[in-house]
Amino acid sequence: MGERGVAVARVRREAKLPPVLEHALFQSVQSPEDVTAALPRLVKSQQLDSAVGITTLELGAYALVLVEAPDVKPDELRAAIRWRVRDLIDFHIDDAVVDAFEVPQKNPTGHNRMMYAVVARTNDVRVLIDQLTQAGLRLEVVDIPELALRNIASLLPEDSG
Repeated sequence: MGERGVAVARVRREAKLPPVLEHALFQSVQSPEDVTAALPRLVKSQQLDSAVGITTLELGAYALVLVEAPDVKPDELRAAIRWRVRDLIDFHIDDAVVDAFEVPQKNPTGHNRMMYAVVARTNDVRVLIDQLTQAGLRLEVVDIPELALRNIASLLPEDSG
């Protein structure tokens, strides 16, 4: 979703078969406020009310922050990352949703591992989730465009090998 409209793609997934793009659609709107009104119509017309949905945050609605990976147990990682990014963002950490992913390293050496922290305002994420669920979608994942693109590219036959 963005201020110019809503993009939707339906992908069919079956075990041991590559995903198939069944259709893609962009519904333009006259103003950003029209997005909320367009969503329920789009969900109904594209029969998406029974589909599991994945969405992405809009560019600019989050920050990617490169940080040194903390040396903690996996179940303590998010808390440690929150601690590391608290002084790197322009709003209070209590108002933030934080997730992290490792930076792939081709030749790991003695250098410290690095991670990207994804930081967004909790309220912005909540508004997005509320808009989509009120429109009738069963939202499963809120992602960022960079990771969504990486996930799609990894499914291409050119990427295997």
